Amino acid sequence: MTFDINLDGLTELEGFQEASREELRILLALISLGGKIASVEDLARVSGASAARCRASLVLWQECGVITECEGETVIDEFKQRRRSDERYDKPSVEVARNVRDGELAQFLDECARLMKKPTLSPEEIKDLEYLLTDRGVSQEYLLILIAHLCERRVNVTPRKLLTEVERLAKKGIDTVEELELYISKIEKTSNEEWEFRNKFEIYRPLSDTEIAYVKKWMCELGYDMEIISAAYGAATKTVSANVPFSRMDRILTEWHEAGCKTVSECLTKGEDYRAQKRKSEKEQRDKERLDGLSAAGTRSSAKRESNAKYNDFDTEDALMAALKRSYGSTDSEDN
Repeated sequence: MTFDINLDGLTELEGFQEASREELRILLALISLGGKIASVEDLARVSGASAARCRASLVLWQECGVITECEGETVIDEFKQRRRSDERYDKPSVEVARNVRDGELAQFLDECARLMKKPTLSPEEIKDLEYLLTDRGVSQEYLLILIAHLCERRVNVTPRKLLTEVERLAKKGIDTVEELELYISKIEKTSNEEWEFRNKFEIYRPLSDTEIAYVKKWMCELGYDMEIISAAYGAATKTVSANVPFSRMDRILTEWHEAGCKTVSECLTKGEDYRAQKRKSEKEQRDKERLDGLSAAGTRSSAKRESNAKYNDFDTEDALMAALKRSYGSTDSEDN
């Protein structure tokens, strides 16, 4: 495993200020190893921490942008063409060079290198970017916005990683500049609010995917700020707990949103009225269903009694005498 380490502005990062002594020790151990470790167990041996703690710390420092996992050793020229067999590698270098000279691609490549903090781009990196523009039809503006966004998140951007990201976004239908800008604004808002959420509730670990989905829903979809979310926490639990009741808070915040609450005071008053009315409506519905069930049962019981009464009025002796009359014309009792 190989990591690029970026210590620029480390002391200004919230993750650095929140990190425990053990997490800082693990980062120092990784730095001492030059960012290269055979396994997490190797890092655990050097740092004196457990492998589980090392894995969690690596996630924390990656989230902060301090470290970025990379591909490792550079592949020598002899084996470059063996890495992938995509059609873009079949395009002659002369044709790629002609495209660079004939259009505005040269300025675009210079800007990409500047954003990626690379002095120059290699021929393979130029082929990757040219492939995105000509073969995939991605606009220069789209790629530059995406590169700037990834760099702001302290991702070690390469054309190969850029290609992977473009393909991932395309699967989500994010293939225009407008959709990309909207996606980035949501990501940045969620990221900022996620840090605020963790600070507010003193959560010194990365949130799980499920927890992030909850936070994203509350802040992006429902549009609630931290003050209202804190009020939901107070409504969900009456005691201070190390575990945030995400699912219970989600039910409360969803009900507040359905009631049209936009402030804390509205949530605590109008939200409670809405919940009481909701409980009342649910109870009335259950009572109605119960009464309908009883009524249907009564109807079936009445029909059964009428049927029994009908058969109870049937006289078997009279039926037998009538059958004898039809067969023999008369009975002995009538002759006498």
